[in-house]
Amino acid sequence: MSESWDTEIENYPPCLAKVNQCADSRRLNPPSNTAQAKKPVSIRGRNENHNHDLKNLFNTRHYCWIVHSEVGPLPGMLYCEARRAARRDARGRYVPLSEQNPNQWSLPLIEEAEHHLAEAFKHGRVGRFQLEAAIQSVHAERAHTGRTDWAAIVPFYEQLLRISPTLGTRAGYAAALAEANGPAAGLAVLESIDAEAVSHYQPYWAVRAHLLQKLGNTAQASEAYDRAVGLAEDPAEREFLLHKRG
Repeated sequence: MSESWDTEIENYPPCLAKVNQCADSRRLNPPSNTAQAKKPVSIRGRNENHNHDLKNLFNTRHYCWIVHSEVGPLPGMLYCEARRAARRDARGRYVPLSEQNPNQWSLPLIEEAEHHLAEAFKHGRVGRFQLEAAIQSVHAERAHTGRTDWAAIVPFYEQLLRISPTLGTRAGYAAALAEANGPAAGLAVLESIDAEAVSHYQPYWAVRAHLLQKLGNTAQASEAYDRAVGLAEDPAEREFLLHKRG
C-alpha cells in the first residue's frame, strides 16, 4: 500500500501543536475576557487522563475560538488525535497514515470531529480549517470502507490551494494527485514550486522521493530521500525514510 504523506498534520507530532498556528490570526484570536469566552466542547475518547490534557490545551490562550462564523482547527485536531495510537507500531516505528490499522483509531474522537465539521459547514462559509478537516474526514472513512477515496480528496486540496497556498498544502496536493492520477501528475505539481522555497522543507523532499521512486527514477529518488532524511526531526520518521530509500 502506498504512503499518504499527510504533510500538514501527520508527519509532525505532536499534531496538537497546530493550535499555535492560529494564535496570530486577527480573525481567530481568543477573547480577551476569558470569563466571557466560549467554552470548549467536551472531548470524548478512550482515555480519561488524555481527555483532561486536551481540555487543558483548549483552555489556553492558543485555542482558536469560534467567532464570526469562522471555525478553528478543532475538527482537524480531533481527527489527528484519533490516530495517535496508530502512528507507531509495537516497536515504536513510524507508520504512515495509509498503512495505519483503522482498528487502532479512536472512533469516538472521529465521530466528535465529524459532528463539528458538519456544524462548521452549516455556516455556509468554507475556510482553510474546514477544508483541512474535510480532507481528514475522507481519510477517516477508510475505517468503514477499507479504502481511501483519493478522487474525493483532490477537489478539497484544489479549493484549499485557492485560499491557503502554503508549501504544506501544495505538497499534500501533489501527494493526493499522485494517488488519484499517477505519480507523474504529482511530481509535476512539486516541480512547479520554487526550488529555493522548499530547500529546507522536509515534507517536499519526502513526497518527491516517494514519487520519483514510483516512477523508477532511482538515482534522483535516492538524492531526495537523503534530503528528506537530513531534514527529518523525528528519529522514527528518519528510520522509516532510510528503510524506504533502501
